[in-house]
Amino acid sequence: MLLPFNGKTVIESCIDRLKHCTMIDELILATTTAATDAVFEKIAAQADIQIVRGSEDDVVSRMMDAVDALSDQPDIIVRACCDNPLVMPTEVDAAIQALSKNNADIVTPFEFNTLPFGYSMVAMTMNCLERINRDATEKTYREHVENFCFERPHEFKIHYQIAPAALYGPDISLTLDYESDYQRLLRIAESIKDVPIDDQPEKLIDLVKSRRVGVIVAHDHTKTVASQIITRLVGTIALIVLIKDERSMEDAVRNLADSGAEVIVSSCPISTRPSKFPDLEIAAVNRVESDRQASYALKYVDTKTSHKTLITQNAQSSIDADEFLISCLPHILLPLLAGSIRLEEVAKPELPPPEKQGSGERDGFSNAAAASFPPEIILLMNSMDVSEAQFQNLFVKHLIRELKSAGATRLTIVTSNKHTAGKSLQEFRASLAKSNPDVTVYITEDFPSVAKEKLEVTAFSVVAIDENGTIRIVEEGELKESVGKIGETSISEIWQNKPMRQARARSLNMRLAA
Repeated sequence: MLLPFNGKTVIESCIDRLKHCTMIDELILATTTAATDAVFEKIAAQADIQIVRGSEDDVVSRMMDAVDALSDQPDIIVRACCDNPLVMPTEVDAAIQALSKNNADIVTPFEFNTLPFGYSMVAMTMNCLERINRDATEKTYREHVENFCFERPHEFKIHYQIAPAALYGPDISLTLDYESDYQRLLRIAESIKDVPIDDQPEKLIDLVKSRRVGVIVAHDHTKTVASQIITRLVGTIALIVLIKDERSMEDAVRNLADSGAEVIVSSCPISTRPSKFPDLEIAAVNRVESDRQASYALKYVDTKTSHKTLITQNAQSSIDADEFLISCLPHILLPLLAGSIRLEEVAKPELPPPEKQGSGERDGFSNAAAASFPPEIILLMNSMDVSEAQFQNLFVKHLIRELKSAGATRLTIVTSNKHTAGKSLQEFRASLAKSNPDVTVYITEDFPSVAKEKLEVTAFSVVAIDENGTIRIVEEGELKESVGKIGETSISEIWQNKPMRQARARSLNMRLAA
């Protein structure tokens, strides 16, 4: 927190930005009694704010000490961690407003986040903090304060802060944990330093998405698909190079960089960054051979020879390096565009790390696999008018392949009459059973009863696909908006796209409203 940052230190940047919050009446710095933290006494004095020093491990008691030091007890507490030097005051104000408007106990921008990580902070009522202090006895909860509430969703009124459309960016992290974070934050801070602070949230995301992307692939079809994904996610046109010979890779990378590419993804191995472009972000596919099974690995190419693995998958005869890159692209693009990628946490599921988990149970995904791919797909085949050719293209070609990569999944097929289901459907079921033994197939005639069984968890466990291949959200027992189409968008991409993430937070917030 004492690292230099934008002419100050990291902690001073955080404090200065929080002073721009219109909904905050008073700031107080709550640090520890450790001798190394004595330096914060001077920083607090220079910032003209109070400082309280307390337990290093018991953050709850330190927060209570800070409250006791105030002349008037507050109604609302914001827990702002000072390792977020680009915290956005407008979004912290929005969290406080959401707390009051929804009569919530606590508001979080971090759980099932849709905002960039570090834009906003947790806000809670004074009563909520007092309940945590009184009832939370586990060491995990005393350190990771709000997790006590998240693991007791039926005891606390939790509101999940949802990003406005222009601020959607859950894959962008602005928290300082690693050296790679520091380099990224310095670069971003420099790019927005002349932008008015209230305009920075939208401008930062615009700057990230406007960076030029270069793609290196082997096939024309992959070129088209990659271009569609990049346009869909960030709205820019990619620079794409087809390459048939890996010996020409250095020239391809250099040419893309000379053409303005700031990020390059490649389905072929890349050994090093060009020395002329030290800030170039590169991720490249490598095929890793072992005695047991070959696998593909998407590696982050840095200045060292041992590049870090971002995503890995067992190699299958039906999937080549181009297709593996396409499956990774939706998950890796925004972190790469943000710069100095968080190697330690790329493509992590939306689950808390073990050290932050207590004895309670959270809302959300049942396990890590469910965070990556829907545990259940509802295939709506109420009309069997779909042609044989269309059925083969939509479901046999695309759906079976993706289910094979996903592993254990339940496929519920809804038909107008399960006893007279068309030949195509029966053959599809047989083909699926043969090629995907981990997929459980269930045929029913009643969609509403299927959906209503999952009223509480649909956004975390189910997507629906109709006979035309349109993929739709299932929410509150009803079919909602279209979020893509088989053959154009992968289910794994849709599972983590903007409408799905918003639907999850929205479904949990609806329970609070009720």
